[in-house]
Amino acid sequence: MTENSASEPPPLVEPQEHKLTVTIKSVEGLNFGTELGNQQIAASILFPGHQLDMMSQLVPPAPKITFDFTETFDIKFYPNSTINALLQAPLEFFVYVCTQDLKRTNQVAKFTFGFDQLLYVTSYTAILDGTVLPDGAQILPAEGIKASINFAWDSPIIEPEDFEQTLIASLNLSPISALPQAIVNSNATPNNFGTHIFSYILCGTLPNGQVIFMDNGKLNATNPDGSDAQIVFPNPMKFYVGPEDFAKWKETAEKEENISVYLIPELTPILQPLGLLPSQYDKLYARAEIPFSQFSKAGRSHFLGQTQLFTDPKYSVEDPPMPNSLPNGFPEEPVDPTGRRKVVAKKGLPSSRSSAKTKQGANTTASTKKAKALSAKDKKLQQTILQIFQGIGDSDVYKDSATQIRIELALSRPLVPRSATPIESKPPEEVVRPLPKMHANKLANATKEFCRQVNIAITQLSESQNRDELRKIIKEQLKPSVVEVVQQVYLNKPEPSVEASKKNEAEDKQEDKENKEAEIGNAFISELRSYLILHLNKVVNQRFKLTFPSSSLSPPEMDIDCLSRRIASQKLFKTDDLGALHQKRCQLDPLNPQWPYEYALYLSDIKDEKALDNFARAISIDYHFKAAILGFCSLLVKNGNKSDALVLLDMLGNEMPTDPTVTVCQSLVYTLLESSKCDEFLAKISNMAQSLNRSPYLIAASSLIDVHDTFVSEMALSKERTQGQRTKELLILLAKFSQLTGDPQRAQEYLKEAIEMDQEDLSVWKMLGEFQFESGMFDKAKASFTSLLTLSDDPDPASCLKLALIKVKDSEYAAAYDLLMFTVQKLDDVLAWLALGVCCFRMEEYTEADSCFVRASELDRWNAVTWGYCTLLCFKTGDHVKACQALIYTWALGIKDRRLIDEIIVEAEKAQIGEKAKEILAQMKQVKEEDCYPPFENQSN
Repeated sequence: MTENSASEPPPLVEPQEHKLTVTIKSVEGLNFGTELGNQQIAASILFPGHQLDMMSQLVPPAPKITFDFTETFDIKFYPNSTINALLQAPLEFFVYVCTQDLKRTNQVAKFTFGFDQLLYVTSYTAILDGTVLPDGAQILPAEGIKASINFAWDSPIIEPEDFEQTLIASLNLSPISALPQAIVNSNATPNNFGTHIFSYILCGTLPNGQVIFMDNGKLNATNPDGSDAQIVFPNPMKFYVGPEDFAKWKETAEKEENISVYLIPELTPILQPLGLLPSQYDKLYARAEIPFSQFSKAGRSHFLGQTQLFTDPKYSVEDPPMPNSLPNGFPEEPVDPTGRRKVVAKKGLPSSRSSAKTKQGANTTASTKKAKALSAKDKKLQQTILQIFQGIGDSDVYKDSATQIRIELALSRPLVPRSATPIESKPPEEVVRPLPKMHANKLANATKEFCRQVNIAITQLSESQNRDELRKIIKEQLKPSVVEVVQQVYLNKPEPSVEASKKNEAEDKQEDKENKEAEIGNAFISELRSYLILHLNKVVNQRFKLTFPSSSLSPPEMDIDCLSRRIASQKLFKTDDLGALHQKRCQLDPLNPQWPYEYALYLSDIKDEKALDNFARAISIDYHFKAAILGFCSLLVKNGNKSDALVLLDMLGNEMPTDPTVTVCQSLVYTLLESSKCDEFLAKISNMAQSLNRSPYLIAASSLIDVHDTFVSEMALSKERTQGQRTKELLILLAKFSQLTGDPQRAQEYLKEAIEMDQEDLSVWKMLGEFQFESGMFDKAKASFTSLLTLSDDPDPASCLKLALIKVKDSEYAAAYDLLMFTVQKLDDVLAWLALGVCCFRMEEYTEADSCFVRASELDRWNAVTWGYCTLLCFKTGDHVKACQALIYTWALGIKDRRLIDEIIVEAEKAQIGEKAKEILAQMKQVKEEDCYPPFENQSN
């Protein structure tokens, strides 16, 4: 909670009376999985600070129940203090399963609603997502429960004329990591972080005297050495800035002043009797500065950044600032004067609120009684802790550890407003490079006509009876046709009028404008003509192998389908340069936007600047390719080109005005640009949230992660973490984000937390195994895929294949054989047949191995590893002629499996082979280990 921090509280102002009417209209999604018998359903409302809630009438169970249950709360509004109290504690709503006599009541679902959405309106209807509580876990689905609830004030809380001079600020802290070793070691038992001796407070004073006070910060760590230790604070803090304080905030921002926040360690109560003093560990008191100047610029309402913590023992000798106990004006606990409603006491569930405890200062003595003598055990513990404190030294432990605190401070409106749209307007075609400029819808018309002309030409070429000279003539004749198409579409200049001399001045100006547009059009036509003819050459040259007038592409070794399969298989077993495969596919099919898009995703993963060009190439082929536009815009924003990104996002927004992903992206980019338009989109997002069954920020983050973005998606996830609960969907997205950013360990932690929420969710088990497989953690992946197959009634063939590949690496051929026999019946995949052939080969089932290698070769005859195992098989069966032929293919296709090469050399040296084969063996021996990819099998047999 936040209040005025003056040494003496100001005199109380007479409160204003307001009535809040809350109506639970309906609850849906109550699909009970078990028969409830005679039990009934009820809903209840719990006001902040109350221990008792008011329950509705009992109704029979149904998937959707209309309650129309209303409660009215009389609130005495004191300036600032009441609003701040409401911002810190949401309204809670519960669904009960009860016996008819109310002797047995179980809370099965819970809903929460924050008051920040109610302060600027007099009436509001919200659709809230429910959380299933422990008593309801066995009878209700984990998701899909929603409540429709209406809120209404009898009069405005904030007067409309004060809207522009008030705001709600939200402070959120990410976990503090890279902690000093002295903090990590401060445990009663070494390396046992459950015995950490401190809890943590973060406090400070805002420009208007309000106090930031976040307590109950805890140290968490999973690694035994504490290398991942973090200090985690609970929920974000919100506070209200009224008209009288708004000017102070603005003045502080304009003076470019900083706000200091302090990190204060407090001994846990169990250690206080040891007599340890703050002066003994004052080097662990830290301070950070929030640059308030961020909000002095017009339209700036959001700060998200990291700031350095440094040692500041100031609060080791004085108490931290504490919020004054001003009245909050909340209504009294509910009573039941009529007997119509039942007041139900809370059980030990998430809604229970214990009475507030008075917090003592850092140096306050708990009791004036004489301290008891310490026992031998306490003395030993005291000495252990003192040794930790003595090792701190005089250096700045936070600066030495580069400890930073990540702070997000979001204002509901900027302190300095900005005009509507400060961004220079620019058409989308000016942003996307390289591609022809787009003039209205004419590009689509020209492309359609161009394709018709190409089809006519291809028909003529096909009927030319393989006469290359005739084909070249037809192709050259087509070029003027393309030029004519372009001219017909774009050069529609009006005929000069005979009455030109009689035109008035306005018509003369219009003519000048048309001439100017024609000049622009000519430049465009030249570019478009070159663009279309280039694609014409590519299509015709490839299909009919013509080299005139420009050189054609090399005859393709693999077709599009084979290239796509080869690209997909690289995640399981690397055999090629993935970038080269993507390039080849883009060259073979230059008019398919999916191929440059997927190439851009790959380049984005490896931080290659060419990703931007390939996103642009995909957009140039299809201007409505939403995923490519999102990927392109996210890279532009990451590179600092936010204005160009907004041009394309606004284009998407006009086409998809109700798309939550586009709206969230617009909001975030406008926020980065410090534009006041971000408030418009924040309101739009809030309205969307009422009609969607998922958070708009979650939807946006999911779409952005799908295009491999790690910049804008991080902002969306940060927004969701500050506004929503820690749901399974959020954990899954955090896991995907961590995997994208190269932190597989953190990704797996998020997925394990999601599994704890629902241990039978097969998709999460599968994702965990895939992440571990991609990160090379094969032992962990084996355990995850094994758990997945144990839980699944219908095993996923892709997961079976991955598990089988791990077992092949570990030489568990019999176990892999069973998995692969199932897989090839469901999935006709090159790797599955290759792995099955390897299992048969190692188990000396040579006939079956031959059949498997033949099928693998039919699916991909350019796979060097398949030909390598065919070479081994032929040597083993004594067919040295075929072995030498297979050896030549293996080398020609560029084998990069060092273990397989060594085994081929050993077998070939035992046999009688020709001179060509001997030359290849000599070249194979020169292959370096660092030039090879990881082998298909780990150990030589």
